[in-house]
Amino acid sequence: MVLDFYHAKMNDEDLAESYRLCRDLVKHVHISTAEGLLKRGYPTEEDLAEYQTIGAMLAEDGYDGYVSLEPDAFDEEAARVSLAMLRKALG
Repeated sequence: MVLDFYHAKMNDEDLAESYRLCRDLVKHVHISTAEGLLKRGYPTEEDLAEYQTIGAMLAEDGYDGYVSLEPDAFDEEAARVSLAMLRKALG
């Protein structure tokens, strides 16, 4: 199962709770911000606490699947910043 945090955010769902509900089925995680209807962006330092919570849950469960960024458009600098933040958050 792919856990798509963009769609969870678009539905005003709690990201941690979304993961808890399907944790045993998750094989791939999509990460992006929800900047408006059908607009996916890069997570930033402002999102760090939220993704640290998710990273802790993934680590606790021994998750070893994929985590991918899912922005609408490629931006090299935004990707670099986002990946650095996610490495801190997800370990």
